[in-house]
Amino acid sequence: MRAMPGGWFHHCRGRGVAVAVVLALVLPSAGCHRVEDWSKVQPQPQPQVELTTLRHIVGFPPASHRLTAAEHGRLDTFIGRVQPATAESIIVAPGAPAPRDTWQAQRQRAEAVAAVLRRAGAPMVTVEAAAVPALGDLPAGSVMVAVRRYLVTLPACPNWSRNPRATYNNQPSSNWGCATAINFGLMLHDPRDLVRGRDLAPADGEHQARAIQRYRDDEIRPLMGESASDMHSLPSAQ
Repeated sequence: MRAMPGGWFHHCRGRGVAVAVVLALVLPSAGCHRVEDWSKVQPQPQPQVELTTLRHIVGFPPASHRLTAAEHGRLDTFIGRVQPATAESIIVAPGAPAPRDTWQAQRQRAEAVAAVLRRAGAPMVTVEAAAVPALGDLPAGSVMVAVRRYLVTLPACPNWSRNPRATYNNQPSSNWGCATAINFGLMLHDPRDLVRGRDLAPADGEHQARAIQRYRDDEIRPLMGESASDMHSLPSAQ
């Protein structure tokens, strides 16, 4: 068997030491690398808000711009469901005229629908002069109502995906926060409040001035006791 030269052995040993040194430096630094978008903690359930367009088609009898009782009832049901008073925008767009009909008749139909919306409390109703392609195709002789508003999507609750009695990772239950998120989403009158807060109206200067005047005239009512039992010690009216 042919012996390997001694220089080759020392060369390989030197390369092995160099590789070991490089690995000793690289592996600890890779293990300490932090992943920013990873967390052991499950995100708390929250109601989600999305801007949505709700559409409704109103039909009319031939050669008439008056709503029938049936169509009026369908429109009232739609209005009650979408709550136009808190909508971001409301567009009323006429479809193409029916045979032997005119665009003027279609605009009259659109104005009739807009009048119903305004009576229901819709603050801003835009009546288009012609059909809006972005809203989709409309049957001839009909009118489209498009309401853009924020809607709340409730979280998927209850959530018992993890055993509540097995808390080996010292984390909250998977169902933690579900009741609060559901109740909060159901109590929202205007989902837009989750997107941006409402602007405060100007303060009532007269009301604030009267409060200062009562303070100066020593007409401030004494505070109630700190506990409910203190109310029994207050003098009763004779």
